[in-house]
Amino acid sequence: MASRRVGDQRQVGPDSPSTRVGSGRLLRSIGGAMSRRAYLVISLIAVVAATLANVMVSSARPATPGAREAQGITWSQAADMPVGRHYLAVAASATRVYAVGGLSDGGYEARIDEYNPANNTWTFKTNLPEARIAHRAAVVNNRLYVMGGMIPGDAQTPTVRMLDLNTNQWYMLQNMPTGRRDFAIAVDGNFIFTIGGNVDGNGTLQNFEALDTNTNTWTVLPNMPTGRRYLAAGAYNNKVYAIGGVSDYGFDKVEVYDRGTGVWSSLSGMPDGGRYGMSAGTVNGRIYPVAGKQSLNMMTNWVDELDTATNVYDITANDAIFYRVEHDVATIGNLMYVVGGWITDSSGSNGAISAHMEIGNVSGVPPATSSPTPRVCPTRTPNPYPVPTIPGMTPIARLPLIYQETCPYW
Repeated sequence: MASRRVGDQRQVGPDSPSTRVGSGRLLRSIGGAMSRRAYLVISLIAVVAATLANVMVSSARPATPGAREAQGITWSQAADMPVGRHYLAVAASATRVYAVGGLSDGGYEARIDEYNPANNTWTFKTNLPEARIAHRAAVVNNRLYVMGGMIPGDAQTPTVRMLDLNTNQWYMLQNMPTGRRDFAIAVDGNFIFTIGGNVDGNGTLQNFEALDTNTNTWTVLPNMPTGRRYLAAGAYNNKVYAIGGVSDYGFDKVEVYDRGTGVWSSLSGMPDGGRYGMSAGTVNGRIYPVAGKQSLNMMTNWVDELDTATNVYDITANDAIFYRVEHDVATIGNLMYVVGGWITDSSGSNGAISAHMEIGNVSGVPPATSSPTPRVCPTRTPNPYPVPTIPGMTPIARLPLIYQETCPYW
């Protein structure tokens, strides 16, 4: 797994201890070869530069003069997940949010937790057939699709699993054409698009593929122009957007694929040099990358807005609450649910795996969340749902649907 910690600073992607030389050590190495006055001047410059870099991360960014004013977001903190995780996947149905797998303080996780916005409560739902990290998940037609990433032993996997949320039956689907980790996905209609990523922690991928959830078939599509990992993505109106991430050309690349023409094109880059290790939510034709690390390798809580109608990129009026990376985002209506990850303070210090969830209301009205309340175990009733008939779909095992740890099997 390409993640490292140096001191209190969380390291992901391209960061390397060898590229970080503290200003004190650097100045000591050259101090003996110059006058005391020159040494003090250089020291002052280093302190000012470090201060400015910290201000860039710890304060909200003013919009570019003359730019369109982006739509405001109101942020509020909701109930924590039962188990804190990073490198997890998050997906949402019409009424629920699912936190899938990930890496906790105890190691690889197979658990899936379900969040009910109506009562601000998390409950354990079921387990994955195999624990995994650095994967992706999506809900289409009330079916939860989980794909790619890594399984215990740091083995990369192309496998795809589908959980029918109506019956709680797992199915084994066709493998991804390209097994990978640290990639992005976007959903448009009944299609799930997989974008970029990397193999065995090395390099970046341009690979772009689509799963038709109606037929359980994969299609290899034209490569994304710029290979990237740790990127964000979104889809709207028959177009797929790849945003930021680590590439050989920086962290700010924004490219769009037109499903009608089958052609990729480049848009203006992300502001402030771009970011990586973030995730994005799509609301009303606007894509919002949330948090991540900036090109100076500093943690952020920044939120940007890409308007797909005009392809105009701008800075939102309100940044997120937490500085985080390796999290994931899902949306229900106008609400973006930002879950888990590695969270630090504004300086990038005091980092830890987090269970925190915050909700961004794009309409500007705070979401109605209440204090967590115990959920009553449901009465068991006969299964009214037929088993889906999808070509190539193989049942794995019937796993019990558990609404609470103390509830009977469902």
